[in-house]
Amino acid sequence: MPARDRCEPQVIQALQKDGWTLVSQPFSIRVSRVENALADLSFRRDETTVIVIEVKCFDGIRPLQDELYHAVGQYIFYRNAMRLVGLNLPLFLTVPLEVYQTFFQRQTVQAVIQEAKIQIIVVDIDREEIDQWIT
Repeated sequence: MPARDRCEPQVIQALQKDGWTLVSQPFSIRVSRVENALADLSFRRDETTVIVIEVKCFDGIRPLQDELYHAVGQYIFYRNAMRLVGLNLPLFLTVPLEVYQTFFQRQTVQAVIQEAKIQIIVVDIDREEIDQWIT
């Protein structure tokens, strides 16, 4: 079982406030008998709308740049694993509003996010609300 990010409960609450229902925690991407990737969450809006979420809190355990390296790598790995098994589900990286307004505004970070085509959900952790969806 993967470690849970510290802000995961607030992310779950924010998505539920926005009308989403938690489906799985974690979300298993079974590539083969020996390969299984675990994204953090999946949510359902209605019968046909499902999203997969990778939560990153950027909470200072590692330097922000190292956290970004890790987040981008996981995101790309999960997106490609889902493609390999034919899961055509949107994947989102969630980040706290404070981190998005500061660190994610750096030119290099913006370039990486755009180049990797990472979809982001910005979450106000204190209010437990979604601030914006970036696709």
